[in-house]
Amino acid sequence: ATMEAKAESGSAAVVPDIITYTNVLKLQGKVNPQRAASVASSYLTRAMSSDEKIFIDQVGFYTLLHALSRSNKFEDAVTARNAWEWIEKSDRVDVVLTSEACNLVTIAYSKNRTEEAAVEVLSFLSDRIHRYRQGDKDTVLPTKVGFSAAFIPLCATNRTNDALSLLKIIKALNIVPDAGCYISMLSALSGRKSKNGAVHAQKVFQQMKEDVEDVPTAAFNAAINACAWVSGSPVGQRKALEIAFEIFQQARKENSYDSVTF
Repeated sequence: ATMEAKAESGSAAVVPDIITYTNVLKLQGKVNPQRAASVASSYLTRAMSSDEKIFIDQVGFYTLLHALSRSNKFEDAVTARNAWEWIEKSDRVDVVLTSEACNLVTIAYSKNRTEEAAVEVLSFLSDRIHRYRQGDKDTVLPTKVGFSAAFIPLCATNRTNDALSLLKIIKALNIVPDAGCYISMLSALSGRKSKNGAVHAQKVFQQMKEDVEDVPTAAFNAAINACAWVSGSPVGQRKALEIAFEIFQQARKENSYDSVTF
């Protein structure tokens, strides 16, 4: 609180620098992640709106985004994206931005399983993918971890087709999706009532079978669980049961099941 009060005083002589914030955020993140996100958001908001040039190094920027990525507030995800785009326009873009830091922007959006978050994260990735494909090879893209996080709000809001389209794009970028990418999709289809969750899970699972040699038990369980959340007409629920049983049979055939599967 004292640190923020000094920053708000406007006196450059007493404003904590990025090293101070980095150390404080690391400690605060262990005690109160939401509070750490609030501190990071305040710092970045002031930095982006300041007329003075504020120095931010790679470690400091990563720490700020990491704090925001642990928040469950949509506003903090937006701040993470705004900060990334602010650095992209600065003269420190080559020094500060990394693929691992880019992952944190999409992870921040993954904490919000809303249509708003789905639209924002898809827009964030589409902008960068478009620039990269147009020849700007300096554009920093996330790793498969970041793309995997983006699948969560997309699938959670019944935008599975968008997630699968994004999957095709990352393959074209020579980023090989792993089992974790598909488990993120399947897990996101659970947890809320849906009319088409089983059909979407079946589509994702079939794609996974084509791309992953050994499908882990967690994927079978996530797909079956998605079927369990189907609501609506008896016909739809019957279809979900058939899909779940089909996936269960595959799990038994491949000896990839546990007590959770049953």
